[in-house]
Amino acid sequence: FRFAEMDILKDVLPAVDNLELALSNAKEKAADPFVKGVQLVYDTLLKSLKDHGAEPFESVGKDLDTARMEAIATLPSPDVPEGKVSIESKKGWMLKDKVLRAAQVVVSSGKPGGEE
Repeated sequence: FRFAEMDILKDVLPAVDNLELALSNAKEKAADPFVKGVQLVYDTLLKSLKDHGAEPFESVGKDLDTARMEAIATLPSPDVPEGKVSIESKKGWMLKDKVLRAAQVVVSSGKPGGEE
């Protein structure tokens, strides 16, 4: 791939994030024609990204991978073991075998208050 392609794809990701946020806040209005239009734009952008080799990757529940993830905080979690990703605040993306954008994540510091 070319560096220009990588830059353009990287520049599109905030728009994808915003569309995803808008759709997640409109779940109960999924039948609304406007929401359907936003979904169509979102799906088209995702297809274009995939056609160019860009794919999101999962981080929640995984070990912190500093090559693909940026830890922005640690928080205790009753459900997620220490050192595992508990929250993804920004989705990570790969372009073929290169990191297009690191995921921004919160890592579990274990059970709250030293619970066992």
